[in-house]
Amino acid sequence: MSAKEYLQQIRNLDSEINAKLDQCDLLRTMATRLTTTLYLGGKSGGGIKKSNAEKYVVRFADLSDEINRDIDRLIDLKSEAIKKINKVDIRKYRVLLLQRYVNVKTWEQIAVDMDLSYVHVVHNLHPQALRAIEKFF
Repeated sequence: MSAKEYLQQIRNLDSEINAKLDQCDLLRTMATRLTTTLYLGGKSGGGIKKSNAEKYVVRFADLSDEINRDIDRLIDLKSEAIKKINKVDIRKYRVLLLQRYVNVKTWEQIAVDMDLSYVHVVHNLHPQALRAIEKFF
């Protein structure tokens, strides 16, 4: 796996976690909007049917557990990446790599923070930073 592929895992996992958090918000909203009712009997000959609200609560709990596991993995990936990034000799490369992959900033944000042009950051500095860190992977 290349350095870029490894580091991109962090950004991808961060995006997945955020998408799952959005799903959790939706499930929580759906569960609180519905009224819980129990149906006894019915065509199946009896038993209790879960309400829609209860189904949303169960899905919410399962998704929350999954998010917690993803967050643990993200923390581990970031810790390992930071150790490797800190081995890079050139400060501006470290800053760029940390901002892009650990802090999950956009190229525009990084360019502004580093007081450099977007084109220079994306087309010059980033490839150089990746070459500098590649030896640690």
